Order: sequence, then C-alpha cells, then structure tokens
Amino acid sequence: MYLVSYFDSLPPDDEMFRLARLLGLLTLVGQRIPEAAATLTSELQAQAQAASACCNIFYSRLDRLAAEITEGVDRECTSSGRKRVG
Repeated sequence: MYLVSYFDSLPPDDEMFRLARLLGLLTLVGQRIPEAAATLTSELQAQAQAASACCNIFYSRLDRLAAEITEGVDRECTSSGRKRVG
C-alpha cells in the first residue's frame, strides 16, 4: 500500500515512475500472451481443418469432372452444332 502511494506521488516524468509502469505493463502482457497464443492456435487449427475439408471436396469433384463431362456430351449434337434438348 505504501509503495502505491509512493509511486502516485512521483511526477509522470520520473524515471522510477516510468520503470514501475513498464514493469506493470510487462507483467500484464506476460499474463495475457499464453492465453492469446492458445486461442490463436485453436482458431488456426479450426481454419486449417475447414480448408482441408474444402480441398478434399474440390479434388473429389475435380476427379469426377472428366467422366461427368463425357457422359453429358451428346456426340450427335456436337458434330452438327445443335444444342441438346431435354
């Protein structure tokens, strides 16, 4: 309690006051960084899993695309230039 009163009585440009403020800030940052890093890591893992699932869907669709295109082409229409109906 006496220490807080002492620092409150110091002028803002006092070196000891600035050092105490810096130490307080470093303590606060040191307490918050592990929690923030854990949150960021879990968010990045979730995004990586979502991206992986999206890539799997994309590659699966790409693998089937050539066969689907071949099935959907009517050779009579392509040779005569007419559009397929139905």
